[in-house]
Amino acid sequence: GYEEHVKDCHASDWHFALSTPSGLCVSSTEAAGIFRFASTLRQMMHQGVTAFASDLPHFILEDWPRFCWRGLQLDAVRHFMPVSFVKRYIEEMAAYKA
Repeated sequence: GYEEHVKDCHASDWHFALSTPSGLCVSSTEAAGIFRFASTLRQMMHQGVTAFASDLPHFILEDWPRFCWRGLQLDAVRHFMPVSFVKRYIEEMAAYKA
């Protein structure tokens, strides 16, 4: 049923990360969670954090999606949008884990 689906979608994207002076440890129930953490790390890098474990701030992170269904709407019927714009739109959507 619906409740089982909701439980499963949250579990598949769940991830836990621990950053210490000795390195970075990431754990997840499924590969999707590791992908979501990579998106989170990319967002941190946009805020000035580098990808090197020695430069990462020390943190404990546990994260999962608030909603199972995420997305953005693109209305290409009423307004012409060049392919380059649509590709960039998709890249931005992925950055927000949509």
